[in-house]
Amino acid sequence: MTQKAQVFSKEGKVLAKTPAAIAVFSLEKQDDKKLALKEKSQTEQIVADLQEAEYRVTAVEKVERRRQSLPPFTTSLLQQAAATAFGFSVKQTMTLAQQLYEEGLITYHRTDSFNLAVSAVEKARQYIQDTFGAEFLPKEARHFAKTAKNAQEAHEAIRVTDLTISKEMVLEKSSRFTEQHQKLYDLIWRRFLASQMSEAVYDQTTVQVEAKKPGGHHKYGLKVVGSVLKFAGWRKLFQTGEDALIPDLAVNDLLDLHDLFSLQKFTQPPARYNDASLVKELEKRGIGRPSTYASIISVIVERGYVERQQRKFFATPIGMTVSDFLLEHFPDLMDYDFTAEMEEDLDRISRGEKEWEKVIDVFYKPLAKKIASVSKNADRVAVPVEETDELCPECQKLVAAGELPAKEAGKVVIRSGRFGKFKSCSRFPDCKYTENIVETLPDQKCPLCQQGDIIVRNTRFGKQFFGCSRYPECDWASWKKPEPGFRLTAKEWAEVKRKREEWKARFKKKEPAAEEKTVKTSAAAKTSKKTSSKSRPQKVAKVGVVRRTSKKTASKKVTSKKVTAQTK
Repeated sequence: MTQKAQVFSKEGKVLAKTPAAIAVFSLEKQDDKKLALKEKSQTEQIVADLQEAEYRVTAVEKVERRRQSLPPFTTSLLQQAAATAFGFSVKQTMTLAQQLYEEGLITYHRTDSFNLAVSAVEKARQYIQDTFGAEFLPKEARHFAKTAKNAQEAHEAIRVTDLTISKEMVLEKSSRFTEQHQKLYDLIWRRFLASQMSEAVYDQTTVQVEAKKPGGHHKYGLKVVGSVLKFAGWRKLFQTGEDALIPDLAVNDLLDLHDLFSLQKFTQPPARYNDASLVKELEKRGIGRPSTYASIISVIVERGYVERQQRKFFATPIGMTVSDFLLEHFPDLMDYDFTAEMEEDLDRISRGEKEWEKVIDVFYKPLAKKIASVSKNADRVAVPVEETDELCPECQKLVAAGELPAKEAGKVVIRSGRFGKFKSCSRFPDCKYTENIVETLPDQKCPLCQQGDIIVRNTRFGKQFFGCSRYPECDWASWKKPEPGFRLTAKEWAEVKRKREEWKARFKKKEPAAEEKTVKTSAAAKTSKKTSSKSRPQKVAKVGVVRRTSKKTASKKVTSKKVTAQTK
């Protein structure tokens, strides 16, 4: 009897479909020692040995693995999950969550706590038993320990307020709700319910194989791990693809070599931050609070310190300049531990353990002196520019008119601004020449007019979009990069614009009456007078621009060999 299998890498990624009774083994050891490949000649020798080796199963281990469900969402976990699942930015996630909260569909969305209200847990357990059955309900309610630095746990975890409201019903709750609200609500709904469900159970099989060339001097150890979902538990709400199946093997079974391949990989630089990973890093280092993660990221984007490209953050020249300047002149302020300690002091103030005047006094007086000193003595730092051999056209006009010596004429340089890169003169500010740099998609024309080029633009918030070079004659624009050959009729474009206007109208807030405005303003003024003398200091969040290199190193690394074996 044969069993279907999949080819998958050591990391568990499915590579391709395979015939029955085939499994992919990873080379783990050489002569009972961990494999360490450094030279190409060493790799070639091993490949030659494995080509002529005999393969025998030495061990088969079958164990039951259990996986506990994930905790309910905190702010940072929700932001990370929404970015991973839907590509939402942190700011977008918080906007959608705010609107769901305002309509009473979810609990407060700025929290660092895993705690859940007792009544909510009881309702969740009852819903699980009624909907999925008693086997999906653990004997006791699940509780999760906090993991974030300086977690305040002032609010419970993010959850839906009524489990009977499905995602299909969300659009009925408010005219401003869209499919994005549905997606986020459904994610919160499933995560909350799954946090109180039984663990998932897997049958995991590990097979060890020994390979040795007849008459050879070396023996090699290979391994494959397969798993089959035995009981879904909380996984019933989070389907994760097919099982990783392997053939049914026994000790001393002999295997035939089906295929053999080696992989050579270059050492990779650290991955660039995206919304999800940056929020995770901020939380890990104790920088900011659930209520400030979105604003921290928005600030560094809007000020042009970083820019988004394909959902990843890239430090700009001005961002790197600011970072280097602050690191040089304010090293203590830029230290991550200092920021975390400052956050802890603010927590101590909130708990009544410290007086805020003393904390601020210790922090502010040295900072004020340092700022005054740096402002007086530090040299002005120029933002790095990209030089070109192109002559400045404005300077050349002055040279031609005899108003500027040729040797003093400037050259075109590339600078970075809020809306992307642009051309400027090296003589700035004496020469005011500027020209936008237009990035176009190669070999693609506007899908609407078929005449203009597709150009890449940036909003003032750093978000990228695509438009027609013939604007305003042609007003086509899209957030999504068009596929080559995509076409759009005038009628279809009119319908797209109509839906956009309809969507915008949902989010327009009605202006309160003039009398109502006056009353609110007056009340606010009176309140501020009463509380101004006792107002607490605002928390100061430090923003540091983290530079991550994208330059590949020259060193090479040869990975473990992959061996495909087939039972005889």
